[in-house]
Order: sequence, then C-alpha cells, then structure tokens
Amino acid sequence: MMLKRYLLFFLRMSMFLLFLLPVLALYAAQEEGSKIRKQIMERIAKVNKDKSARDAMIKKGRDVAYFCAYCHGQDGNSVKPKVPNLADQDPAYLMDQIEKFADGRRKDYTTVMQQLAKRFTQEEKIALVVYYTSVQLKPLKANITLAEKGKPIYLVKCQQCHGKNGRAKNGYARIAGQQPVYVIATLKNFRDKQGGRNSALMSIATYGLSDSDIQALAAYIVGL
Repeated sequence: MMLKRYLLFFLRMSMFLLFLLPVLALYAAQEEGSKIRKQIMERIAKVNKDKSARDAMIKKGRDVAYFCAYCHGQDGNSVKPKVPNLADQDPAYLMDQIEKFADGRRKDYTTVMQQLAKRFTQEEKIALVVYYTSVQLKPLKANITLAEKGKPIYLVKCQQCHGKNGRAKNGYARIAGQQPVYVIATLKNFRDKQGGRNSALMSIATYGLSDSDIQALAAYIVGL
C-alpha cells in the first residue's frame, strides 16, 4: 500500500515537472530576451543623444531600408494599404517586432519578413529603428462620419494602452495615422485568433467587436 502511494506521488511529481520545466525555460528565455532588448534600447537612446552618431545611424538605416522600401516605402510611409506604416513608430515596439520576425514568433507576413529580419545584423536593426523613428508620418484621409462612430469604441477598447492620441510609448505601437486596411485586417486576425500573430491583450481588446465596429475603429485611428 505504501509502495503504491510512493509510486503515485512520484508519477504526479514527474507529470508536474514535465509541465513546469518548459514553462521555466520559456520564462528564462523571455527574461534573457528582455535584458537584450533593454540593452538595445539603451544603445538607441545613447545614439539619439549624440547628433553626429544619430545622423550616421540614420544614413545607415536609410541604406538598410532599401530592402523594405518595396512594401513599406523608402521613408516608412507604406505604399501598400495592407502593409503598415513604419514612419515615426515607437522604437521599442519596432525593435520588438523585428526580433519577433527574426526568431519566428511573428508569422503573419509570409516568409519575406522572417528572412529579412534574420539577415539583419544587430547594428542594422538598430539603424533601421533609428531611421524609421526619425521620419515623419504622412497624414491619410479619414472618413469623418465613420470615425465618429469609432471614437467611443477606441476610448473604451484602445486608449489605455495606445494612448488617447494613438501615440503611446514604451513598447506599445503608434497606431495614429496607420493604414486603415492594415488596421482592419490586424484587428480581425486578433479577434478571430488567426493570421499567425498572438497577443492575449489584443484578443481581449477585440473580443466582441463586429466587422462594422472594426471598420469604424480603423477610420478613427487613421485620423488621429
């Protein structure tokens, strides 16, 4: 009887460890990734404080952006409605997305973004971020009537993270002035848990939104 209890206890502990070890490994990887991102952001902040270093990095980033221009535009103002603007994006958010494409956590843009991100050196990634965050976002025309319907939805669903003006910092995306077609597709993917991109926060925020709600939200966001 005692032996049976020991075996049962051992079996339960083994199952618990099998569950716990991957969780601990993931947590450790995330912690390490967080430290690396912090170091990168400190480097970007240091570059931005030195005008000559910043000018040199912007020039380098402009050259690297040659590979991104076909979809995102040479200056980060997208030339394709389904592709996001990168101009004046939050640097921490932009760097985080580049890294997610590089390590496979983001899979929502075929293999093009993954392959590009993998090939960029750390210096090139930093240069891209410094460059894109230095250029001005060109305004897009909004549907005023539809935007008015989207405003109350935005204030309830989006304002807390992205800010009242859509220009949140500290790792949250600047969504103000973003391509409406891209916004609609992205919000639907988060709502429906499709498209190869995961975010618990965004799934919660988009839960219950109808297609017409999302269209109104996109119209409001583009006009911010």
